Amino acid sequence: MDLEMIVGFISVQVASGFLKEHGKEIYHKVKGLLTDDELISLNLLEKYPESKELQDRFAGELKAHLETDPDIAEQLERLIKKLPAFEKKHNALSQTGEANIALQDVHRSKINIAK
Repeated sequence: MDLEMIVGFISVQVASGFLKEHGKEIYHKVKGLLTDDELISLNLLEKYPESKELQDRFAGELKAHLETDPDIAEQLERLIKKLPAFEKKHNALSQTGEANIALQDVHRSKINIAK
């Protein structure tokens, strides 16, 4: 994984909030690299994740740190590889009749009910 991919992955996942929940070690390592002004950029990115300007600013700041310390970049790459893989679930359930009850795993799922 090259530096651009590491920076791109981290900046997108910081914006999405994923690293705060599932990649805490990465999140805290990155946060520890940042200056006070860069921490403001991080906080703004978390508050306004859709902002392309903030994503680019944060990515540039992170890239500058990783270019000066390749060991940290390697550590982050190893941590990224340890993250849980994305798992996609698709459940379909068809029922006929009335007063039926069905249970299925829907944790953090989008549910569409069609009649």
